Order: sequence, then structure tokens, then C-alpha cells
Amino acid sequence: MRQRLRCPQFLARHRTQAHAFIRRRQLTFARVILLVLHKGVKSLQGRLAEFFAGLAPGEAPGAVTAGAWTQARAKLAHTAFIALNEEAVLATFYGPDNPEQVRRWRGHRLCAIDGSLIHLPGREALGRHFGWVETANRGGPCAVRHVMALASVYFDVLNRLALDARLEPARTAERQLGALHLGAVRPGDVVLSDRGYCSLEWFLRVQSGGADFLCRVPRSCFAAADALFAADRAGESLTVELRANGRQRRALRRAGLAREATRVRLLSLRLATGELEVLATSLLEEAAYPSPEFGQV
Repeated sequence: MRQRLRCPQFLARHRTQAHAFIRRRQLTFARVILLVLHKGVKSLQGRLAEFFAGLAPGEAPGAVTAGAWTQARAKLAHTAFIALNEEAVLATFYGPDNPEQVRRWRGHRLCAIDGSLIHLPGREALGRHFGWVETANRGGPCAVRHVMALASVYFDVLNRLALDARLEPARTAERQLGALHLGAVRPGDVVLSDRGYCSLEWFLRVQSGGADFLCRVPRSCFAAADALFAADRAGESLTVELRANGRQRRALRRAGLAREATRVRLLSLRLATGELEVLATSLLEEAAYPSPEFGQV
């Protein structure tokens, strides 16, 4: 990480203005990044004083003002943090010199995709980009609105590493946002997803990159899965072929997917609440992937 923070080419790629960070100031490119990464519960001015006191004990606290920090932070592009995660954290952890530290399940990375709605500051520029959500109560709409965004992460659940993260307008569909993560999916990954992603198109998208999927299945999604729900028996496993109909074939072509069918293994298991859950996976072989293990996965 030190090498990248001191690299002139890295700086040039991740600043918002061509002339940013060229003068010799206290808030250098590297220090601004480290300050963003430095978490704390103190006020901004307190964090600045603490940071510089630790960096240079002889320096007077408060030498850098909150206003100067705001101006310097605006010159730093968010892409710097994406690059640091990919080039310094992930490349090192998954690199050839660190195989014994990487936890896997039956040879696979277990990686989950999920999204969550979050409130953003109510600024006009953010509202124009991410969209406003009007609030309402029993009496009807209120004169209050919020900026809402949909955050989504592709996450290695065994090694607790974020592989890819997105922040998009709240109106973005989960599967549409999930597809943006597929560039971070590697062959051999098992992509875990919840019921909102369950569809033939999603399965084919994941498989197109050489990965496998494990997905919770909602009711009224696939006829074979509905039969398992109706039987209400845990421990059932069957393999079916899912094939696109006319409307689905057109959607697959628009998505650039050549395949129109795939084989899927459906599994039923009992949750601690007593509810029956059905899972769909492309891991078809019972001997290699025993059904009892999928509940924990």
C-alpha cells in the first residue's frame, strides 16, 4: 500500500483535477487517503489534530483546519479506494504466496451478493443522481423526502473480504445491480444470493463466467420448486432443466446470453423456525456436494 500511495502514476489516476496535489502541503495525497481510512468518533477537527500529532509529535495541534481538509478531500477521486482494495488487499490475499490463508468450501470461494437501501444526506445534487423518496403515514404523503440509494456488495463470506461494492439509485433492480458485480466473479466461485435474484437469467449470467450459484427460491417461481414446497418434506433433492420461454429468450438475447437452458439441482431443508426452504444450485453431484451441507452454506 505504501508503494501505491507514493506512486506518481497512482496519484495521477485518482485525483479529480489534473493540478491537484502538486504543491507541497500538509494534506498530501497519501495523508488524505489515510485520514479517510482512519475511523474515529471525535469531531473532524479533533481527528485532524490527533492524526497530525501522531504523524509529527512536534507539530502544533490544529495546524490543519476542517476547511482545508474539505478542500483537499474534494480533490481525491473515490476510485483510489477501489484500486487499493483490488491491487493491495485482494491481490495480496489471493496471491500465489498466500494459499494457506484462503478459506474455501470444497475448493470454492463462497461469495454472497446482497443489497440494502441506505439514506444519504439530503443534498440536491445527491437527490438528482440517486433519487428522492417521499415519506408517508396513515394520513397520506408527508412533506418530507429523503435521498435513498441501493448499496450492494460482492463479499467473500469465509474470508470476510469485500470483492466489489456498488452504490446506485434506489430504483435500480436487485438483479440489475447484481449483474454489475459479475466482473469480480472468478471461475470456481459459488455465488450465494437471496430470493430476489432467483431467475433463469440470473443463473445463466453467473454460469457464463465459469462460476456456480446457490440461491434461495421463492414460491411461485419454478413449478418443480413449488412441488417441493407443497410436499413440505425436508431432505428432498431433484435435478431439473430450466428452459426459457419466448419472453425469456428475448430477455436473454438482450443480455447477451447465448444459452437458453440450464440444469438446476433443487434442495429442500427445514429452518430452525420450522419453515421449509428450497435452494437452487448448479452444483449437481450429490457425492461431491452432499445435500446436508447446503443449509450451513
